[in-house]
Amino acid sequence: MHKNPLPLLVSVAVALAALLPARAQQTYFNRQEMPDLIKCLPAPPDTVGPDFAHDILRYMWGKTQRLDSVRAAIAEGDAVWSRSAAPPARGAVPPPAPTPISAPIPSDVAPCHHPYPPPRPV
Repeated sequence: MHKNPLPLLVSVAVALAALLPARAQQTYFNRQEMPDLIKCLPAPPDTVGPDFAHDILRYMWGKTQRLDSVRAAIAEGDAVWSRSAAPPARGAVPPPAPTPISAPIPSDVAPCHHPYPPPRPV
């Protein structure tokens, strides 16, 4: 009888992974180059103010929406981001052939060499 080799292979793989030296993860920025988010982000709302009460009520409402199976199915359907799953635009019918050029593009127009924006008169 042959024994199942899977547990042996898994244990060997785990042992080898534990013995390999851990590599330092290469990051895009070091700590000194990271922005100070205390200067960038606004402070959270005060816990006694109406803004905090609104935030916490919306958070609790969002948690209750997760329990609704109908809304969960809608959210799962909305999360599919492929062109085949996207509904067609309302009233838009794709043309059967490439759209013809309605007006010829003039080729004898001289390019404009003025700076943008034009200088102000003094």
